[in-house]
Amino acid sequence: MKEHQSAYNEEAWRLIVRYLDGSLTDVEQVDVSERLASDPHFAHLMEHARTLWSASRYRSGASPMLGEDIRRDWEKVAEAIQRDTRSTQRNPRGLSRYVHRRHIQVIRLAAILLVTILSSVFITYMALKPDPAPVQEMVFREIQTDRNQRVNLMLSDGTGVSLSVESRLIIPDKFAPDVRQVELTGEARFDVAHAPNRPFLIRSGDVTVQVLGTDFGVRAYENENRVDVVVKSGSVAVERNGVSDPERVVLSPGQLVSVRAGNQPMVTRDVNADDYLGWMNGRMKFHETPFSEVISQLERWYDIQIVTRDQEINEFVLTALLDVRSMEHVFEVISQSLKLNYWIEEDRVELTVRPVR
Repeated sequence: MKEHQSAYNEEAWRLIVRYLDGSLTDVEQVDVSERLASDPHFAHLMEHARTLWSASRYRSGASPMLGEDIRRDWEKVAEAIQRDTRSTQRNPRGLSRYVHRRHIQVIRLAAILLVTILSSVFITYMALKPDPAPVQEMVFREIQTDRNQRVNLMLSDGTGVSLSVESRLIIPDKFAPDVRQVELTGEARFDVAHAPNRPFLIRSGDVTVQVLGTDFGVRAYENENRVDVVVKSGSVAVERNGVSDPERVVLSPGQLVSVRAGNQPMVTRDVNADDYLGWMNGRMKFHETPFSEVISQLERWYDIQIVTRDQEINEFVLTALLDVRSMEHVFEVISQSLKLNYWIEEDRVELTVRPVR
């Protein structure tokens, strides 16, 4: 079986080499045509060899991509094939052992030479192939604010950002050509430069906010276990990933969505966006907000420590619009709303429940 397969391969190579060399006789040409039509394996070999041979642009032993030694070797093999063919034609009943051995050697040499030529072409191609443009690594910067510190900045695309207290924004020095992406922890207001073909993405944990051009705010403090997005103009898409049932909502101007931790559904409601973005102008909006969260926000804003002497205070909720430009005014409003007493001592504020009279 192996001898039969070997003879088949040698005969196939002989025809393929002579086909490529253009030295087929009329009878062999008919044989090749019949093989191509009836023998898938032969057709596959021929297709591969012809495709690669054409790619080498070898023509009559004069390819600029082949070395001079290989061209001379091919010419010798071609001459040997011609002599071998003439010997075959002079011995129509069969080849002598010497001629048969020589015939096999010629075919094998031609096959080896074909592989050598194609390998040379591939190596030359790789050598001449221009080096790919170096991949530029993205360089990121981190902008971080402390308590009682706020900053305004302009991103490389013209987007304006106001970063609130104790917040962190990670941005690239230069945005990618197809997308603009930043990462936020804390609170910020974005006035995104319009670029329809370059969406602007803000990632905060498992929440992604996508915009094309709009004015909106994102609040994503780690200790609050939720992300709030409010839209002043334009529209944004808010997606939550990393959960068993991903959600997506599109917000219009005057809408706010709260995305809480876990599998709690996203909650959307109509609001006055200016109230929720008012921190830029010294106003702070709370809507049925747990007082423990109010405390955290005021501690960040004023860089103070708030101590509650009565545990029940942490269970209160607050709905109010505060003018935070005056700390004393803020605690006066809170004390009246929640019936509390307060004492301010430098960077420390104490709260207690007001006794019932």
